[in-house]
Amino acid sequence: MSDAGPGPSVLWLVRHGESMGNLADAQAQEAGAGRLELDVRDPDVELSDTGRAQAGALGTWLAALPEDERPTAVLSSPFARALTTAQLATADLGIRVRTDERLRERDFGMFDRMTGAGIREQFPDEAARRDMLGKFYYRPPGGEAGRTSRCASAACWPPRVCGTTASAWSSSPTRR
Repeated sequence: MSDAGPGPSVLWLVRHGESMGNLADAQAQEAGAGRLELDVRDPDVELSDTGRAQAGALGTWLAALPEDERPTAVLSSPFARALTTAQLATADLGIRVRTDERLRERDFGMFDRMTGAGIREQFPDEAARRDMLGKFYYRPPGGEAGRTSRCASAACWPPRVCGTTASAWSSSPTRR
C-alpha cells in the first residue's frame, strides 16, 4: 500500500521562455519609454528565438530524466508564450498539454503594455495608490488585483501552489 495521498507526488511550476513581450519591456525600460512596442494582444505574445531555445533545452532535460521521474501531466496557461513553452518542452514525451484559464497572466486593465515609469508619469495618483496598497492588493483600473488572480490560480492545487503565465507539471504518485 502506498503512503502517497491523492494527487501528484511532485509539482513543478515552469515559467514561459523569453517572450517578445519580455524583449519589448527591456527595450522600453532601457529607452525610458512609457509603453511597450507590441502589435498583438497580451495573450497572443509569442516566444522569442531565445525563448524557443529555452523551451527546447527544458525538453532535452526532461527527456533525459529516468522515465519514472518525468512529468505525467501538464497544465498550461492558454497564453501563447506559456502554451508554446509547454508544447515544445514536452514534444518528445508523449504528454498532452492541457490549458487552464486559472494559470493566465493577471489583467492589467488600462495599464496593459505600460511601464512603471509610464504609469507614474501619466497616472501619478494611481501609482501612489499602488505604492500604498502594495502590488498584490492593488487593482489597476479595468484590471484585477494580483491577489485575485493568484487565488484563482491556487484553486487548482490543494497545497495552495500558485502559477501565473506558467505551466504546471506533475508526476503521478503511482509512477514513483
